[in-house]
Amino acid sequence: MKQINGHVFIAGYPEVEYLFGRAVNRRYKSRDYESFQTNGLTPYKYLWDAHLAGEKYARERADVKAVTLAGLKMEIAENEKELERFEGKTSLVVIMNVDEHGFKENRLLGPAVERKPNLYHLPGAFLQENGFITFRHTRSLRDRRSPFEKAFYLATEINRQAQTGIYIATFKLTKLERIK
Repeated sequence: MKQINGHVFIAGYPEVEYLFGRAVNRRYKSRDYESFQTNGLTPYKYLWDAHLAGEKYARERADVKAVTLAGLKMEIAENEKELERFEGKTSLVVIMNVDEHGFKENRLLGPAVERKPNLYHLPGAFLQENGFITFRHTRSLRDRRSPFEKAFYLATEINRQAQTGIYIATFKLTKLERIK
């Protein structure tokens, strides 16, 4: 089970919010930040580092509406045995591994949310576009599936349609402080 614990900053725009973590790719080292989905899901170890990078991002991007610091905890099931441990859990996401022309990305997906963009052909939406909503227990009479069943269904559809690797993970994002 892969554990991810640390801090990120959230860059808010009118229709989408992006997560940023520590820069790990050479082309982004000079910026001190990189998209959390392209940096191998690498958060900042210290809140102070996320704060400095978030301030720098806010200065460099006049069009950003808000920059918010957040704590992030994830557990990623890396095999079927670990996946079984998620059956009773809530706050689940699907991670879609994309490798297009040498550009690697870990896209985070959750449920489709009313009045938010979704992936029309898939039963889900990118977290950055659905407000970081995860698969949770609902009181819907129409859909009584567990969070695990919903996440597993999305994962199998991604694997079937996109022919790409997938993982299921817990995802806890705690907003701490708005810096812009």
